[in-house]
Amino acid sequence: PVTIPSRNSVKFKPGKGLLEYLNSKGKRKD
Repeated sequence: PVTIPSRNSVKFKPGKGLLEYLNSKGKRKD
């Protein structure tokens, strides 16, 4: 299941975008 804000939904599309989005967010937060 994909749970992303509509705002991010526009920038990050479900699928590859979601993976990159999560990876980017995780790396930035770390």
